Amino acid sequence: MSFFNYPIYQVADDHQKEAITLSEGINIIVRADAYDEAAQTLLGKILKSVGQQLEAASLHRVPEGSEVHFSSLTASSDFLVLVFGLSPNECSLQLDKRQYVLFRLSSKTLLFSKSLTELPDDAEGRRALWTTLKEYYNL
Repeated sequence: MSFFNYPIYQVADDHQKEAITLSEGINIIVRADAYDEAAQTLLGKILKSVGQQLEAASLHRVPEGSEVHFSSLTASSDFLVLVFGLSPNECSLQLDKRQYVLFRLSSKTLLFSKSLTELPDDAEGRRALWTTLKEYYNL
């Protein structure tokens, strides 16, 4: 057995990465297979609870098995990125962050949550998400 039998690095397959261009305002990232009519209704209620409109948000659906790559993390305006059902690693971010914790990256504030299909059965998760969003919007 030699040293050369072990890979030193792995090259990511760009075909499995979904490029997402973030826009000003609220950006919502969900798995495409976990976003149905019930998830859309729940998302609308979540946003309405902090005085925001679903219609004003930018919704990004990520195909199952794809990773996300943000293409505009250096924009100058501050905006929120809500990620439902994906981990930071699945978003090409090497971060060890918990769900429902706001963190800043460049001029973006990111918040990771369980998927919208899991939230209805998780009262504690819904409460944590709402409390964190209230903190972001100073409510």
